[in-house]
Amino acid sequence: MPSTAVVKKVVFGVVLTAVALAAWSQRTALDDCVERVREAVASPGSVAECGFFGQQIDVPVTLAP
Repeated sequence: MPSTAVVKKVVFGVVLTAVALAAWSQRTALDDCVERVREAVASPGSVAECGFFGQQIDVPVTLAP
């Protein structure tokens, strides 16, 4: 029977792998969001719309004085 420490390490490795795969799957959405924010900076007070995991997120763009 495997020890508890080994089981914990395996579960932790699976969780880290799942997080890495989720981030990797959203890399295009993150690149698109960065471009939208850069475009929105040209017109202060605007909002950049980004999508992550099928959810629409509004990113307000404000510049510090």
